[in-house]
Amino acid sequence: MYDTLNSQGEEEMIDFHEFQNNAENVEIDTDFTSDGELPDDESFEEGDIYEEELLSDIIDEQIMDNWTADVNESENHSTSDQDIIVSVIKKCRSLVLMIKSSIIITSFFDREREKLNIKRNLCYDVKSRWNSTYCMIDAFLALREVIEKLFNQKHSLRIHPKQIKKLTTLEYKSDDWIMLSALYTVLKPFFHATKVLSGRDYPSIGLAFYLLSRLKTFLQKLEKKENILIKRLKQLLLLQFIYYFECDDQQVQLLKVNRDDDCPVDFS
Repeated sequence: MYDTLNSQGEEEMIDFHEFQNNAENVEIDTDFTSDGELPDDESFEEGDIYEEELLSDIIDEQIMDNWTADVNESENHSTSDQDIIVSVIKKCRSLVLMIKSSIIITSFFDREREKLNIKRNLCYDVKSRWNSTYCMIDAFLALREVIEKLFNQKHSLRIHPKQIKKLTTLEYKSDDWIMLSALYTVLKPFFHATKVLSGRDYPSIGLAFYLLSRLKTFLQKLEKKENILIKRLKQLLLLQFIYYFECDDQQVQLLKVNRDDDCPVDFS
């Protein structure tokens, strides 16, 4: 068992075995009834305008750190699913950068979060950081109503026309939200598995082989009730899973030697 935070910022206990379960369907309320316009006396500040004009230079940059030397990138960039994933994730990153780079947009966003009593906020993802893409997607789904309201009310904000145009290009279509929900479902077991592995109160290396085995089973098992998009995402992720965890025989043998024999799985 370990502690984590829910969408309201409250602590909850998550069972060690929860990582293997599929994510629940994410139901989003898109019925917006309040205006949430900025006060009439809200105006530009020169520094804010300057910062936002510089935004175009960084808006499409990927947030990365120095631990990306060994990341395996697919050589096949023509796969339509991969292209859609890249497009949606880039939209997420760009919107986060835009909101956090504008005082006016940030103020609007925070005010709308408070109205809905949502303590979660948008966050960046980092290429090699555990769960960062999952956490970014999770935040977007939790804040969907606020994000939609930002798009719907962008013309009422006292922001530069270039920013309004940029927000228009970043607006999410129904297919974008469907893709985010599918990614959330596929990545959720990895989130729970890495939470278990990062535990401080027990030795975690013995659990690694068990968790990896369960994750592989999750990716290989295609449920009839799953939509075709989730099945395709599982297949794409399975290829990367095999590359990282089965191509290095020395690593596999090390995990087997240190495995926890009490784990309820057949390692033969």
